[in-house]
Amino acid sequence: MDFLGTVLQEVSATFARTLRSLAKTIEANDHYTIGHSERVACNAAILGMRLGMDEKNLQHLYWSGLLHDLGKLGVSEQILHKPGKLSPEEMESVRRHSRIGGEILSRISPLFYSISEGVRHHHEKWDGSGYPYGLQDGEISFFGRVLAVCDVFDALTSERTYRGSMDPDTALDIIKEGTGDHWDPEIVGQFLLAYKDRELMWTENSWSCNEPSEFTRGFIWEYYTHMFQADGGMGWMRG
Repeated sequence: MDFLGTVLQEVSATFARTLRSLAKTIEANDHYTIGHSERVACNAAILGMRLGMDEKNLQHLYWSGLLHDLGKLGVSEQILHKPGKLSPEEMESVRRHSRIGGEILSRISPLFYSISEGVRHHHEKWDGSGYPYGLQDGEISFFGRVLAVCDVFDALTSERTYRGSMDPDTALDIIKEGTGDHWDPEIVGQFLLAYKDRELMWTENSWSCNEPSEFTRGFIWEYYTHMFQADGGMGWMRG
Protein backbone atom coordinates (compact mmCIF):
# COMPACT_ATOMS: atom_id res chain seq x y z
CA MET A 1 0.00 0.00 0.00
CA ASP A 2 1.35 3.47 -0.88
CA PHE A 3 1.91 6.25 1.66
CA LEU A 4 -1.44 7.93 0.99
CA GLY A 5 -3.31 4.66 1.31
CA THR A 6 -1.59 3.98 4.63
CA VAL A 7 -2.46 7.46 5.92
CA LEU A 8 -6.10 7.12 4.86
CA GLN A 9 -6.32 3.71 6.51
CA GLU A 10 -4.89 5.06 9.77
CA VAL A 11 -7.18 8.09 9.73
CA SER A 12 -10.18 5.86 8.96
CA ALA A 13 -9.35 3.58 11.89
CA THR A 14 -8.91 6.57 14.22
CA PHE A 15 -12.22 8.10 13.16
CA ALA A 16 -13.98 4.74 13.56
CA ARG A 17 -12.62 4.45 17.10
CA THR A 18 -13.75 8.02 17.83
CA LEU A 19 -17.30 7.35 16.67
CA ARG A 20 -17.39 4.11 18.64
CA SER A 21 -16.16 6.03 21.69
CA LEU A 22 -19.04 8.48 21.25
CA ALA A 23 -21.47 5.57 21.35
CA LYS A 24 -19.84 4.23 24.52
CA THR A 25 -19.87 7.70 26.11
CA ILE A 26 -23.67 7.64 25.97
CA GLU A 27 -23.69 4.45 28.03
CA ALA A 28 -20.78 5.27 30.36
CA ASN A 29 -22.84 6.72 33.20
CA ASP A 30 -25.74 4.29 33.01
CA HIS A 31 -24.99 0.60 33.52
CA TYR A 32 -28.54 -0.23 32.44
CA THR A 33 -27.74 0.70 28.84
CA ILE A 34 -24.23 -0.77 28.50
CA GLY A 35 -24.09 -2.76 25.27
CA HIS A 36 -27.45 -1.44 24.05
CA SER A 37 -26.11 0.46 21.03
CA GLU A 38 -23.93 -2.40 19.85
CA ARG A 39 -26.76 -4.91 20.14
CA VAL A 40 -29.09 -2.62 18.19
CA ALA A 41 -26.41 -2.12 15.53
CA CYS A 42 -25.69 -5.85 15.20
CA ASN A 43 -29.35 -6.85 15.04
CA ALA A 44 -29.96 -4.13 12.45
CA ALA A 45 -27.13 -5.50 10.31
CA ILE A 46 -28.54 -9.02 10.64
CA LEU A 47 -31.92 -7.73 9.44
CA GLY A 48 -30.24 -5.80 6.64
CA MET A 49 -28.59 -8.98 5.38
CA ARG A 50 -31.91 -10.82 5.50
CA LEU A 51 -33.50 -7.99 3.52
CA GLY A 52 -30.84 -8.20 0.81
CA MET A 53 -28.93 -4.98 1.48
CA ASP A 54 -25.55 -4.56 -0.21
CA GLU A 55 -22.34 -4.22 1.78
CA LYS A 56 -22.19 -0.42 1.55
CA ASN A 57 -25.69 0.02 2.95
CA LEU A 58 -25.03 -2.59 5.64
CA GLN A 59 -22.05 -0.51 6.75
CA HIS A 60 -24.23 2.60 6.97
CA LEU A 61 -27.06 0.77 8.74
CA TYR A 62 -24.66 -0.66 11.32
CA TRP A 63 -23.26 2.78 12.16
CA SER A 64 -26.73 4.29 12.27
CA GLY A 65 -27.63 1.67 14.87
CA LEU A 66 -24.43 2.22 16.85
CA LEU A 67 -25.03 5.98 16.98
CA HIS A 68 -28.84 6.02 17.21
CA ASP A 69 -28.79 7.46 20.75
CA LEU A 70 -26.05 10.01 20.08
CA GLY A 71 -28.47 12.87 20.81
CA LYS A 72 -28.82 11.71 24.42
CA LEU A 73 -25.53 13.50 25.05
CA GLY A 74 -27.74 16.61 25.01
CA VAL A 75 -30.22 15.28 27.59
CA SER A 76 -29.78 15.85 31.33
CA GLU A 77 -28.45 12.84 33.24
CA GLN A 78 -31.08 13.50 35.92
CA ILE A 79 -33.78 12.91 33.35
CA LEU A 80 -32.11 9.87 31.80
CA HIS A 81 -31.64 8.24 35.22
CA LYS A 82 -34.99 9.18 36.73
CA PRO A 83 -36.56 6.03 38.24
CA GLY A 84 -40.15 7.23 38.06
CA LYS A 85 -42.47 8.52 35.37
CA LEU A 86 -41.22 11.50 33.39
CA SER A 87 -43.13 14.77 33.35
CA PRO A 88 -44.38 16.06 29.97
CA GLU A 89 -41.49 18.55 29.89
CA GLU A 90 -38.96 15.84 30.70
CA MET A 91 -40.43 13.55 28.08
CA GLU A 92 -40.16 16.29 25.49
CA SER A 93 -36.49 16.73 26.40
CA VAL A 94 -35.87 13.01 25.86
CA ARG A 95 -37.77 13.03 22.57
CA ARG A 96 -35.42 15.66 21.19
CA HIS A 97 -32.52 13.21 21.22
CA SER A 98 -33.32 11.59 17.88
CA ARG A 99 -33.44 14.95 16.09
CA ILE A 100 -30.30 16.22 17.86
CA GLY A 101 -28.34 13.07 17.02
CA GLY A 102 -29.36 13.26 13.37
CA GLU A 103 -28.34 16.91 13.15
CA ILE A 104 -24.92 16.21 14.69
CA LEU A 105 -24.19 13.51 12.12
CA SER A 106 -25.56 15.39 9.11
CA ARG A 107 -23.27 18.33 9.88
CA ILE A 108 -20.16 16.15 9.67
CA SER A 109 -20.57 15.35 5.97
CA PRO A 110 -23.24 14.71 3.30
CA LEU A 111 -21.89 11.15 3.25
CA PHE A 112 -23.50 10.67 6.65
CA TYR A 113 -26.98 11.44 5.30
CA SER A 114 -28.45 7.92 5.38
CA ILE A 115 -26.89 7.29 8.78
CA SER A 116 -28.36 10.49 10.18
CA GLU A 117 -31.78 9.66 8.71
CA GLY A 118 -31.86 6.39 10.63
CA VAL A 119 -30.93 8.23 13.83
CA ARG A 120 -33.65 10.86 13.24
CA HIS A 121 -36.37 8.34 12.47
CA HIS A 122 -35.81 5.46 14.91
CA HIS A 123 -38.72 6.63 17.11
CA GLU A 124 -41.15 7.25 14.25
CA LYS A 125 -44.10 4.84 14.07
CA TRP A 126 -45.77 3.17 11.12
CA ASP A 127 -49.13 4.85 11.85
CA GLY A 128 -47.65 8.35 12.23
CA SER A 129 -47.90 8.53 16.03
CA GLY A 130 -44.13 8.60 16.65
CA TYR A 131 -41.62 11.44 16.96
CA PRO A 132 -39.99 13.81 16.22
CA TYR A 133 -41.77 14.43 12.89
CA GLY A 134 -44.91 12.25 13.01
CA LEU A 135 -43.95 10.42 9.79
CA GLN A 136 -45.84 7.32 8.68
CA ASP A 137 -45.17 4.13 6.68
CA GLY A 138 -43.08 4.95 3.58
CA GLU A 139 -42.24 8.45 4.81
CA ILE A 140 -40.00 6.89 7.44
CA SER A 141 -36.52 6.07 6.17
CA PHE A 142 -35.75 2.39 5.73
CA PHE A 143 -32.95 2.63 8.30
CA GLY A 144 -35.35 4.25 10.76
CA ARG A 145 -37.89 1.43 10.31
CA VAL A 146 -35.25 -1.24 10.91
CA LEU A 147 -33.79 0.53 13.95
CA ALA A 148 -37.25 1.07 15.48
CA VAL A 149 -37.80 -2.67 15.79
CA CYS A 150 -34.26 -3.46 16.95
CA ASP A 151 -34.29 -0.63 19.48
CA VAL A 152 -37.58 -1.56 21.13
CA PHE A 153 -36.66 -5.24 21.31
CA ASP A 154 -33.40 -4.49 23.10
CA ALA A 155 -35.04 -1.94 25.39
CA LEU A 156 -37.74 -4.43 26.42
CA THR A 157 -35.27 -7.26 27.06
CA SER A 158 -32.95 -5.03 29.13
CA GLU A 159 -33.31 -3.89 32.73
CA ARG A 160 -34.10 -0.21 33.21
CA THR A 161 -34.26 2.10 36.23
CA TYR A 162 -38.07 2.02 36.07
CA ARG A 163 -38.67 -1.73 35.37
CA GLY A 164 -37.06 -5.14 35.07
CA SER A 165 -36.16 -6.88 31.84
CA MET A 166 -38.65 -8.97 29.87
CA ASP A 167 -37.94 -12.38 28.41
CA PRO A 168 -37.56 -12.22 24.60
CA ASP A 169 -40.80 -14.12 23.89
CA THR A 170 -42.81 -11.54 25.85
CA ALA A 171 -41.00 -8.71 24.08
CA LEU A 172 -41.77 -10.29 20.72
CA ASP A 173 -45.45 -10.60 21.65
CA ILE A 174 -45.52 -6.83 22.28
CA ILE A 175 -43.82 -6.18 18.95
CA LYS A 176 -46.26 -8.46 17.13
CA GLU A 177 -49.22 -6.65 18.72
CA GLY A 178 -47.85 -3.33 17.45
CA THR A 179 -47.13 -4.52 13.92
CA GLY A 180 -48.88 -2.34 11.37
CA ASP A 181 -49.43 0.38 13.99
CA HIS A 182 -45.98 1.03 15.39
CA TRP A 183 -43.70 -1.06 13.18
CA ASP A 184 -43.26 -2.00 9.53
CA PRO A 185 -44.88 -5.43 9.02
CA GLU A 186 -42.22 -6.64 6.57
CA ILE A 187 -39.37 -5.79 8.92
CA VAL A 188 -41.13 -7.38 11.90
CA GLY A 189 -41.64 -10.52 9.82
CA GLN A 190 -37.93 -10.78 9.11
CA PHE A 191 -37.11 -9.98 12.73
CA LEU A 192 -39.28 -12.87 13.93
CA LEU A 193 -37.58 -15.24 11.49
CA ALA A 194 -34.15 -14.06 12.65
CA TYR A 195 -35.16 -14.76 16.25
CA LYS A 196 -36.52 -18.18 15.30
CA ASP A 197 -33.20 -18.98 13.60
CA ARG A 198 -31.29 -17.83 16.73
CA GLU A 199 -29.49 -15.03 14.94
CA LEU A 200 -30.37 -12.12 17.25
CA MET A 201 -28.63 -10.59 20.25
CA TRP A 202 -30.17 -9.45 23.53
CA THR A 203 -28.90 -8.83 27.05
CA GLU A 204 -28.86 -12.50 28.05
CA ASN A 205 -27.74 -13.73 24.63
CA SER A 206 -24.97 -11.37 23.62
CA TRP A 207 -21.73 -11.65 21.69
CA SER A 208 -19.43 -9.20 19.98
CA CYS A 209 -19.88 -8.33 16.32
CA ASN A 210 -17.45 -5.40 16.34
CA GLU A 211 -14.33 -7.15 15.07
CA PRO A 212 -12.24 -4.86 12.79
CA SER A 213 -13.31 -6.82 9.71
CA GLU A 214 -17.01 -6.26 10.34
CA PHE A 215 -18.86 -2.98 9.73
CA THR A 216 -16.15 -0.82 11.31
CA ARG A 217 -14.07 1.08 8.77
CA GLY A 218 -15.68 0.73 5.36
CA PHE A 219 -17.79 3.86 5.27
CA ILE A 220 -15.09 5.81 7.16
CA TRP A 221 -12.64 4.90 4.42
CA GLU A 222 -15.21 6.07 1.88
CA TYR A 223 -15.58 9.35 3.77
CA TYR A 224 -11.91 10.22 3.77
CA THR A 225 -11.27 8.97 0.25
CA HIS A 226 -14.09 11.22 -0.93
CA MET A 227 -12.57 14.17 0.92
CA PHE A 228 -9.20 13.54 -0.71
CA GLN A 229 -10.65 13.25 -4.19
CA ALA A 230 -12.76 16.40 -3.75
CA ASP A 231 -9.74 18.35 -2.48
CA GLY A 232 -7.42 17.04 -5.16
CA GLY A 233 -4.62 16.30 -2.73
CA MET A 234 -3.53 16.44 0.89
CA GLY A 235 -4.82 19.95 1.61
CA TRP A 236 -7.64 18.71 3.86
CA MET A 237 -5.00 17.16 6.13
CA ARG A 238 -3.04 20.41 6.49
CA GLY A 239 -6.00 22.28 8.03
